[in-house]
Amino acid sequence: MHSTQAKILFHGFTFLSEKDKGEELEIVVKKAGFIVRHEENHFFLLQKASTITPNPKIEIKRIIKCDEPFCRLVIRSGGLRALKVLQKRIDNKAIHVLSAYVGDQPVAIASLQDMGRLARVDDVMTDVPQRQKGYGRALIHHLV
Repeated sequence: MHSTQAKILFHGFTFLSEKDKGEELEIVVKKAGFIVRHEENHFFLLQKASTITPNPKIEIKRIIKCDEPFCRLVIRSGGLRALKVLQKRIDNKAIHVLSAYVGDQPVAIASLQDMGRLARVDDVMTDVPQRQKGYGRALIHHLV
């Protein structure tokens, strides 16, 4: 990579410092050396009722701290990098990290970010030994 090559930022903006918060985001990222490229987002809307049957065995809970069973699920399903990402999401009050529990054990997780008229679902994982049982599907059904 040439040292003159500009950095590219696709999404996931954060302000570089407190003094930048008054400026438009595009100006701030351009000053930081990023190339700004506007692209159209495409969204798909399901116009009919969900065909997913909710799983009566699961209970959906919001995760407010990374306890041992939750951390084990994340590491088995996504690795240490996923654990670091989810810890940041848990600490961010604008993002809801939810888990499907069977008894006292988490079996699936997902994060939900409310963006006004849109919401973003991310980080969907089902614990490796619990896959193919419909837990992840039931969690998504709950979210949407």
